[in-house]
Amino acid sequence: MRSILFFDTNTEIGGVVTVLTTMLKKLDRRLFRIAVACQRGGRPERAISRIPDHELVRCSFGTKPAELRTRFRQKLHDLAMIPVTLGTIVRLSWFVVRNRVEVLHTSDKFRSVFTCYVVSVLTRRPFVYHVHGPYVHSTLNRLALDRASAIVANSNAMKQDYIRQIGPEMDRIEVVHNGTDLAEQVDGPDLRRQLDIPADAVVIGICSRLAPSKGQEEFLRAAARVVEQAPDAWFVVAGDDSIEDGNRGYKDRLKALAVSLGIAHRVKFLGFCDEMAPVYRTIDVCVDAAWEEAFGMVVIEPMVFGKPVIATNAGGIREIVENNQNGLLVQPKNVEALAEGMLALVLDPSLRLRLGERAREVVSERFDADAHARRVSEVLDDAGGRS
Repeated sequence: MRSILFFDTNTEIGGVVTVLTTMLKKLDRRLFRIAVACQRGGRPERAISRIPDHELVRCSFGTKPAELRTRFRQKLHDLAMIPVTLGTIVRLSWFVVRNRVEVLHTSDKFRSVFTCYVVSVLTRRPFVYHVHGPYVHSTLNRLALDRASAIVANSNAMKQDYIRQIGPEMDRIEVVHNGTDLAEQVDGPDLRRQLDIPADAVVIGICSRLAPSKGQEEFLRAAARVVEQAPDAWFVVAGDDSIEDGNRGYKDRLKALAVSLGIAHRVKFLGFCDEMAPVYRTIDVCVDAAWEEAFGMVVIEPMVFGKPVIATNAGGIREIVENNQNGLLVQPKNVEALAEGMLALVLDPSLRLRLGERAREVVSERFDADAHARRVSEVLDDAGGRS
């Protein structure tokens, strides 16, 4: 039985936390004894604490709350957090030694990489570096990548990005596509009555953190064009603007845009949703309008529910969606093409059904959470064997 310590420094739930929590649920406890060092307070801690059969180590990693993310206050906060972070490193190093932890696991988030790297150096334990997004140039990342016993990427697109940015030595990256375990939640109530949306309306949703690069503005502008020809279409925006630095207030800007476009009466802003299954049951079509997507959990999750997806032809999405087979692909920032795809699916129920059925099959075949956990298990076991 391998003893593993996972690091999570997030204060909000996004794709990285979703992948981690799904994986923690699926890892075989007969093979691994699991501990998770996570940021104290916030939604990720609560989500991780609900998962059975692991030890939760609540820590302070110096992660900044959103209200402190201004240049001057950020510097003061970072200085004040130095002794706190050092204390956390000492505490986790002692935890690793005392509990005979064999392998460490970190995402590519800066504070997680930093803490894991230093603990690895101090305790001489191997670690797995889990790539969730494009390479960020920094001395720390180069040191961590050089020291990592194994590197896992969530898509071939991210592996190729690391090879382009660093060199052929990154060919050692192992691609393990993310998985989802929402299949058991397909049946259940939706939110239409709660949202006052007619039962027979066609509902198009976009479900991701609110940020300019995620394409919500393009989504709303495309929605305005759709309403001109399909006035009974409805639109749902799920997610909040609390994750990204300097992004507070973006939800209000999107609401103002909906008003200026004359579609506010057709758009429902849901904010952060603890449970996404009711949202996916509510919508008929899901859009991912991101300018760049490392993988796209927001693509495979609605596909589990048999919902066709319109996604941008960017990054890892191309490894999930095959145009006009299990979804539609459009170029990023192309409002006209996005509107055309949305209108086609609104007006053609048979197309929605065909793409949705194939979408469900593709997720079952290629993006199952159990298969993802087994592949990561092999990487963790191999890394422990090299210690």
